[in-house]
Amino acid sequence: MHAEMATSEQDDVSGELRHRTVSEQTLAARRVAQLVAPINERVGEWQIESVRLATTAQRLRDMGRRDGELAKDVRTLLAKVEAELKALDEAVPLLSPLVAANSRLADTRRSLQLVAERLRGALTAA
Repeated sequence: MHAEMATSEQDDVSGELRHRTVSEQTLAARRVAQLVAPINERVGEWQIESVRLATTAQRLRDMGRRDGELAKDVRTLLAKVEAELKALDEAVPLLSPLVAANSRLADTRRSLQLVAERLRGALTAA
């Protein structure tokens, strides 16, 4: 009888721990989603603009021309992207470990890096 009660109590405790862990992970996922949503929205806009700038820069380069205004636009956008990357990198150590370890943060950071790389390439062509 005591063994059954002990087992039942252990099941209750382990079930409670599982429930609490899932809740913490869910809260962490929600926190990450809140954190990266506005960044991802900007990244989407910046991806479109960076492709446009890189394509224009490459076309001009292929024609043997350069455009100072285009280079200025590329540098302006690159500064915004790099500032966002820096802000994200500075924010991560301040987050809880569960939030900081979420793959959405890494995905957002990688998206920012890809846009920055594209813009650096465009800058050499502009």
